[in-house]
Amino acid sequence: MKNISDNIKSILSIIIILLTFGILILILFQHQGDKEIVSQVLIAVVGGLSSITGYYYGYSQGASKKDEAAASQLANSQTTSTATTVTPIVPPEVVPTA
Repeated sequence: MKNISDNIKSILSIIIILLTFGILILILFQHQGDKEIVSQVLIAVVGGLSSITGYYYGYSQGASKKDEAAASQLANSQTTSTATTVTPIVPPEVVPTA
């Protein structure tokens, strides 16, 4: 069995979609005659849903890719910098002046 963290995007997308449709159905049944309330709730729910999915699948995914790239670049720079310092640092000789 896979970890939940491997499937978290799928699980969250299913939960978000089910909750969105549940809220819509609940509001539609409670306020069947009032079209103004229904349209406002529909706009709010769709806006909230698009904000959540846009952040989760857009911004946070891009940010995690950027973090991975920065960590990879840092690891590469550390390995190359340690490989280039092979000779020990020797202090300069002190020459007496006459």
